[in-house]
Amino acid sequence: MTEETKTTEQDTLGDLLRKTRLDRGLNIEQVASETRISSHILRAMEHDDFASLPAPAFSRGFYGLYAKMLALDPKTIQSQYASILSQISGNQPSPQRVTANIKNLAERPPIPAPSIIGFALLLTFIVFAVLAWFFHWNPADFLSKQLRNLDHEQQIEQQVNTSTPLPEENSKIVNAETEVQNVGYTLSGVFGKATTVAITLDEGDAEQIEIKEGESKSWYANQHIIITMPSTEEISLTFNDDNPISLPPAKENVTISIPEYFLQ
Repeated sequence: MTEETKTTEQDTLGDLLRKTRLDRGLNIEQVASETRISSHILRAMEHDDFASLPAPAFSRGFYGLYAKMLALDPKTIQSQYASILSQISGNQPSPQRVTANIKNLAERPPIPAPSIIGFALLLTFIVFAVLAWFFHWNPADFLSKQLRNLDHEQQIEQQVNTSTPLPEENSKIVNAETEVQNVGYTLSGVFGKATTVAITLDEGDAEQIEIKEGESKSWYANQHIIITMPSTEEISLTFNDDNPISLPPAKENVTISIPEYFLQ
């Protein structure tokens, strides 16, 4: 009598598979890795849990693979499995069960939600960076300008709230220079080519600033702004955001002092 036929009433087909595996010093994970059969199906085979197995056509192949792995005769093991099925009434699974079992055999693990969110944020950042580079838009300059405008508006509101009303007969007489000084100055420039300018704000020291081709810059001061440029070629300056400054013809070392430039 061969080893494959030693199953008795106390020694089922599942018992034979399990005992043979243990005799060879193998665990379920090793068998699953070698045969590519999921561990829960291997346990169902060893416990004769036929209800947890996939369709007989698939299960018969699994029994053959498992038997071959354990050095048993695959045909004998498959024959015993077929014989057992024939003795079990209602052993044929419904089409819905077959579909569900096949899905469980090759079900992909779900993608974690944090990974999806992280990928979406990364993609959004890349698109934003490409658009900013393409349109030569500097987010830092934009934010700085918005903050300066906000500070500018707050200063005007504060000065309006704290100022003393002028006598009616003098209300129409306003000194242009004093009015501009009360609200400060904003100087904006668009540079058509790379250059280096010197900027002096109020009583501070002159600062050398390197400007790239096509770049925009803005400066704000309470009292005066002095800008020195090596040339006025391809440079456009604006005073307080909406007043263009007429520049002299292109020449070397052009210096413009605001507000003196407008009072000359």
